[in-house]
Amino acid sequence: MRGRFVRGMSGNPSGRPPGILNEATRTAAVLLGGEAGALTRKAIELALAGDLGALRLCLDRIIAPQREAPAAFALPRGGRGGRAVADGVADEAGAALGALVRAAASGEVTPMAAASLAQVLETQARVGDLAERRRAERVAARHDEIAPRLELRVTVMMAHEARAFYTAGRLCDPALQDRCREMLRIGNAALATLRAIPDTPALLDADMAFLAAHPLPQLRASVHPLALDMRQAWERVADWLDQPGRVQRIEAQLAALAATQAADTPTAPAPG
Repeated sequence: MRGRFVRGMSGNPSGRPPGILNEATRTAAVLLGGEAGALTRKAIELALAGDLGALRLCLDRIIAPQREAPAAFALPRGGRGGRAVADGVADEAGAALGALVRAAASGEVTPMAAASLAQVLETQARVGDLAERRRAERVAARHDEIAPRLELRVTVMMAHEARAFYTAGRLCDPALQDRCREMLRIGNAALATLRAIPDTPALLDADMAFLAAHPLPQLRASVHPLALDMRQAWERVADWLDQPGRVQRIEAQLAALAATQAADTPTAPAPG
């Protein structure tokens, strides 16, 4: 029937949200907190007179039985963008526990309330530590994806730069050409690996954006094999070029070739 409760079924099946202190209880506790003795004496007087209704409402209904009064305690706030200490950050949770101990020692909160709050802070700190570890694991996993691509891109760029040395070696010194040929081979292999991913401008932009927010660590446990091969090939070329007089000799030979080509180039006749 409309307007009536069904027998055996609650009118509010979901119940009061957990953790929400009844507003009537809170208000009554403030208004009547200092009058318990007077109300008790009045209850006895009215009991003798046969009228307990109104005061029983105050004593038994408005103020629900509580083991301990709610503790009003302001946690200190940390320096992480104004977040409360109870966010679970370990160092801020430590500051909160220190403040809680001082509050308990001064009588601001009872020992039982302090112990309960300490358990809450400890739990939140553990949750925060777990969340931080998981975040670090996700960042490390992304680094493991991005770093090889970045190393392959650098390898391709080094091969592109080595092409100029290869050309100079072909013109002036076959020994330099042979050393640079290995760098070109490695660069081609790195380029083929990137194409197989496939590496796109959008992927490059995404990788660079992530690294801007989460830079790679200075030392990595592993390097892509092609990047390692390119590094070793470049070191061999650099060691060869570091020999006294080699760079100057190659530059002089290139300059002489350029002058010869300029002299052999026919000059266009002047207009008539």
